[in-house]
Amino acid sequence: MHCGASTPTGPDAPPRTASTGVVEVAQVRHALADRYRIERVLGEGGMATVYLAEDLKHHRQVAVKVMRPELTATVGADRFLREIEIAARLSHPHVLPVHDSGEADGFLYYVMPYVEGESLRERLLRETQLPVDEAVRLAREVTEALAYAHERGIIHRDVKPGNILLNAGHALVMDFGIARALGGSEVLTQTGLAVGTPQYMSPEQASGARQVDARADVYAVGGVLYEMLAGEPPFTGPSPQAILARSLTEQARPLRTTRVGLSPAVDAVVTKALSKNPADRFQTATELADALGAALDQLRGSASGVTPTGAAPMRVAAVFGVTAAAALAVIYAGMRQLGLPPWVFALGVGLAAIGVPIMAVTRHLEARRMAGAELRGLKRIFTWRNAIGGGVLALLFWALVATTIAMRRPAVGGTAAAPEVVRLAVLPFENQGAAEDDYFADGIADEVRGKLLALPGFAVIARSSSAQYRESTRPMTEIGQELGADYLLTATVRWAKGPGASNRVQLVPELIDVQTGDVRWQQSFDAALTDVFRVQADIAVRVAGALNIALGATEQRDLTARPTANLAAYDAFLKGEEARQSGPAGWRSAIALYEQAVALDSTFALAWARLSQVNSSLYYGSPTAEAANAAQRAAERTSDLSPDSPESHLALAVYYENVLFDHPRALQQYAEGLRLAPNHIELLVGSARVERSLGRWDAALDVLKRAQALDPRSAVAHSGLGVALLWLRRYPEALAAYEQALALAPTSISIIEGKAMVYLAQGDLPGARAVIRAAPAEVEPTSLVAFVAGTWDLFWLLDDEQQRVLLRLSPSVFGGDRGAWGLALAATHFLRGDTARARAYGDSARLAYAEQLEGVPDDNYLLALNSVALAYAGRRAEAIRDGERSVALLPIEKDGYSGAYNRHELARVYAILGDKEKTLDQLEALLAVPYFLSPKWLTIDPTYTFLKGHPRLERLIAGG
Repeated sequence: MHCGASTPTGPDAPPRTASTGVVEVAQVRHALADRYRIERVLGEGGMATVYLAEDLKHHRQVAVKVMRPELTATVGADRFLREIEIAARLSHPHVLPVHDSGEADGFLYYVMPYVEGESLRERLLRETQLPVDEAVRLAREVTEALAYAHERGIIHRDVKPGNILLNAGHALVMDFGIARALGGSEVLTQTGLAVGTPQYMSPEQASGARQVDARADVYAVGGVLYEMLAGEPPFTGPSPQAILARSLTEQARPLRTTRVGLSPAVDAVVTKALSKNPADRFQTATELADALGAALDQLRGSASGVTPTGAAPMRVAAVFGVTAAAALAVIYAGMRQLGLPPWVFALGVGLAAIGVPIMAVTRHLEARRMAGAELRGLKRIFTWRNAIGGGVLALLFWALVATTIAMRRPAVGGTAAAPEVVRLAVLPFENQGAAEDDYFADGIADEVRGKLLALPGFAVIARSSSAQYRESTRPMTEIGQELGADYLLTATVRWAKGPGASNRVQLVPELIDVQTGDVRWQQSFDAALTDVFRVQADIAVRVAGALNIALGATEQRDLTARPTANLAAYDAFLKGEEARQSGPAGWRSAIALYEQAVALDSTFALAWARLSQVNSSLYYGSPTAEAANAAQRAAERTSDLSPDSPESHLALAVYYENVLFDHPRALQQYAEGLRLAPNHIELLVGSARVERSLGRWDAALDVLKRAQALDPRSAVAHSGLGVALLWLRRYPEALAAYEQALALAPTSISIIEGKAMVYLAQGDLPGARAVIRAAPAEVEPTSLVAFVAGTWDLFWLLDDEQQRVLLRLSPSVFGGDRGAWGLALAATHFLRGDTARARAYGDSARLAYAEQLEGVPDDNYLLALNSVALAYAGRRAEAIRDGERSVALLPIEKDGYSGAYNRHELARVYAILGDKEKTLDQLEALLAVPYFLSPKWLTIDPTYTFLKGHPRLERLIAGG
């Protein structure tokens, strides 16, 4: 706040949009209108906005500091005003006084004099380092102000250059009481804003100690003095957490290595003030002020704050020579090891050669500086510190060039360890347009998520986890912690529709640091709808840049690729994506929309891929020749258009898996897709399914756990893990996985049934029925009984009342599937002893399955279901024929998942027909492999009651 100019926005200030700032200024102006006339914003900091105002009572200019609304919402007004009132009692030449404070219309504020000067932070930004004697003098003035406050029981807790104003060359300490008002000794407030600044925060304050005394301010003064002398704080890092970790575990670099020739007395004062143990520091601010005074007296006895010496430049030159030689040796070895071209070594030699004249000039100018000469212009940048920094940058530049070339060459022997990645969640983008445009906002979010997913260095949380936070009002830090993310990407989207070609898309994305809640990056985009793909690519590039993730030429090219040039096709595709996300109920609608998209643009590879996926999934649940052929055509078309895309491999993999049951080829496609996009959630989950079908259960578990890490809030991920653990007969772990899934999706019938199956596998029928009866009221009872009866054939799990409900249902409750409906009712009537009705409903199911088999006569799943229907209908020979054929088409050895179920259906056929030995043959085979049947299951499943007392059954049960 100096000379009427705007104070630069603080580096820790969360950025505001223009609209947010205008609204807030208007609100503050209205709230304080009876006391102060707000003129303009002077600047922003991490906790407040500072306004230039006129005091209407005393007709003077003042600075009004207004707490940010997010802080006001979490800090009690009474506590804030009480702490400011205490601080306002301070009256000292080096303390900026407080004129007034209060609360108005929800805003907390306090008023200070308008000082014609600048902050110490601004001066350091301009000059980097200060003369030693001036730095010590300013530190002593700050310390005297703190000593005065400490004597009155007030600890500052946030001493930093931004809180030190320079007026006529002297220090004024401001913001007493703010840190305490905002949260005492806690490191972070609930808003995520820092109470205390990491670069100057004492170790006890950083570790969250409840008792922080005056020695924390002593440490902070040491940090500020260190920066005035060295040009940087004692500890730096890429994030507040990294800085705090270094301050807790490392020692600051000695000042005398940075400020050559620094007085030992000054170095000793700073070192003692920065002691990690409070007991080793100056015990009071008064002691520190006395030590600084003594050091200042010693400095004034010489011409400058440094002691000229010829040895230091020679040492630096020697270090440069040794370092350059060592670096060139490493470069030469790296060139030979990595097979880099000779010019890369020449580049290293050239960079080292450039350093020689720089070192000579620096040595000359440093000698003049130590002799007391004042250097101006470009001469000021020639310091030993900058010379060393330039050498480091040159080495890093060479390393970047070498790494880029090495990454484009084939790997030589072995594989490198995977680099640490940034975990990012793309939350649902907020649609600020018409409600019917929600699909458009979701589509933009999905496209940006997909582009980020393809970039190296990112692990992107899956859509199914992040979608749960649509319109959530919870704090971003809390959401990020639940998702296990380092950063969150949010945005507002508006599709501004106009006549003709005037449609525009307006996006305002924000990248939020989960640890602090700060906005790391924000930008507004307003572009013609035809440029929507460029905007998506720009967002991905800017996010990568904000997180210091370098992108190569290949990534840059891939990001700018357009999925289609036809906006109508893209619109149909986005609507198809929305329909696909609704599950099986929306698949047919999604297919129609994807078909519309590829009709409008026959080269739209991504739409072809989705068309293949959905047809393959539809075939798996309800096999038809039409779905199989459509899935094959679309997968092949995708492969022709985009053979090297992850989505192309995904489409082929799902086709091989769900239609052809060719799991080795499916796994190969999943592996190729994951090579291109290692964190693609659909590829991971599909890969786990195929590993499971191939009998590689441990590999499947590993992949599922990896998918779960990327999709932590997905009930599907947890339940998929539950299925695998149930089949492996690891029941406590399976139960825990299902309970986690139910906590996320309490109304999911499939998860409810899965949890019940864990109890059945342990022989606990009452416990399993209790799980079904405990289904939430939101679960429709008829849907529940239909699902349980038709999925895994658990009609006998239903109690008597639920069975009676089941027997009154029509095929519509089964989605119009007369085969599933007839089979469920036949089984239930058979269980209840009504064989006549069982025969009739079995015949109805047989006719329905026969119609489906006309189009796909060799479908193993339909044959298995039809064999059971034939058995209930009393058609013994046909039932055995279709059941045996189903097992032959897909044996357990080929598919440990679906093949096991087909053999289970054959066991049911023999049980219905009363063939004990054949039934036991199938059961013995199933108990020898991973499957949900268990020895204890057999003791409660009424299907096998007729085997009771049979020696083979008793041996199976005893073996469990």
